[in-house]
Amino acid sequence: MRYSLHHLRNPSSALAIVGLLALLSATPISAETLYSSGFDNFAALAGEGWDFQNNSNPIGVLGYGQGVPAVFNAAEGSANSYMYVNFGSTGDNGDISNWAITPTITYQNGDTFSFLTRSSGIFADRVEVRMSLAGSSGDVGTTTTSVGDFGISLLTINEVLDPNGYPNTWTQYIATVSGLASPTSGRIAFRYAVPDGGFLGTNSYFVGIDSLNILRGEAPPPPPPPPTPISVAGSATGTLAAGEIDWYSFVNPGGILTIDTLGSTLGTTPNENDTEIAVYDAAGNLLGENDDIDFDADNFLSALTGTLITGDTYYIAVGAFDSVFDNQFIATSTSAITGTYQLNIVTTVPEPGTVVLLGMGFCAIGCLAARRKLAA
Repeated sequence: MRYSLHHLRNPSSALAIVGLLALLSATPISAETLYSSGFDNFAALAGEGWDFQNNSNPIGVLGYGQGVPAVFNAAEGSANSYMYVNFGSTGDNGDISNWAITPTITYQNGDTFSFLTRSSGIFADRVEVRMSLAGSSGDVGTTTTSVGDFGISLLTINEVLDPNGYPNTWTQYIATVSGLASPTSGRIAFRYAVPDGGFLGTNSYFVGIDSLNILRGEAPPPPPPPPTPISVAGSATGTLAAGEIDWYSFVNPGGILTIDTLGSTLGTTPNENDTEIAVYDAAGNLLGENDDIDFDADNFLSALTGTLITGDTYYIAVGAFDSVFDNQFIATSTSAITGTYQLNIVTTVPEPGTVVLLGMGFCAIGCLAARRKLAA
């Protein structure tokens, strides 16, 4: 077979490293598996939704296929459990453009994509990783230069076709999908793209792909709602309409922080002068919330106190009674109460023992749990 003859041109192994860019960035593995393949049975891939298209000129006798242990062993599993593509994609000499397109998946921000790859030889190999957001489309055009719906270039391995540019080890890279406005159906493709390839060509040899995993990961935190900056040791006033939440941001200067709504004048009765506040970090984590300073004393305004990381930015949500706060900057209100509130932030230098008692975080004044009140 051609790969055996070509292999004799360089009996040593070569290794390859790949990292996904563009829509993707490095991230740990997490969450459920959307699709995985160890390439134990290449013949079964078409039934799993893969498409293969060779746009090389001229088209050779070989496409993608089951791994060949005579060239190198798989990274995991049986010796041939990987997918290969090589110089046989074209004739004795030609331009190679050979595609392997993964199944259709609805991608969302936070999904991860990983695979292992390597080469073997002194002849330059090149692989592109491309993405289509056109649903189940497998359109890659029909020429050696066309990409069809796969116009998003995530990665090019050995773009300049350096004979030593496709490194020499099985290496796993994990990446995270980002930049999507909403969950989107699409496909990711491997493109073996090598000009002047083939048995008599200057470029192309043998590339292996193994251990493909597409995983549902945690989405990146949403951006915070547009906030109004507020200085520490300062105050701000605002007006709440029915069901409204107002947002503020501040940079923590250190010390013990107290955030309260003293001075607010909501509603038309004392019982309606009732605020709720919450504090979030920049990742959207809810750090603390408070309804009433002292329910039993009919003090229905709000206060939080505690220590946070010096120099970090934090966000405050302000609403009237019947506001609900949660992680990811979730803050909603069904309150009909309207009027003017006052938001205050003060900081004090703590006694050494005080910091130990409070720790990192917020609690309501007196560490009282917020309690719901009966309608007046």
